[in-house]
Amino acid sequence: MRDVSLLVLGARQLLTIPPPPGGGAKRGAAQQADLGLIADGALAIDGGRIAGAGTTADIRARFRLRSGGVEIDAAECVVLPAFVDPHTHVLFHGTREWEFERRLQGSTYMEIAAEGGGIRASVRMFR
Repeated sequence: MRDVSLLVLGARQLLTIPPPPGGGAKRGAAQQADLGLIADGALAIDGGRIAGAGTTADIRARFRLRSGGVEIDAAECVVLPAFVDPHTHVLFHGTREWEFERRLQGSTYMEIAAEGGGIRASVRMFR
């Protein structure tokens, strides 16, 4: 049994977002639909790194909280272990939702840019 500094236990849902076959970014709706959902999910974290992810029973069987560690009861929570940069842009002019649809269909950013989309489309709309 491994000692860890942080346990997050009992999450209603834990999303692991597994990479697509072959690695890289997920492309298209089918790949993005696989959230790697674990009901009654839990995380073991040590030294700022995820040491394990699974059900609460699995994590309790494999990991133990070291002295001075922290245990978080995540009941009724959705846990998404990832770096997320939630931000907004104060200046907003126009929409580019058609690009999002194209990304879900598997188009690359460069393909969309070649069709007139991308950040340059936002610049054109603003001017």
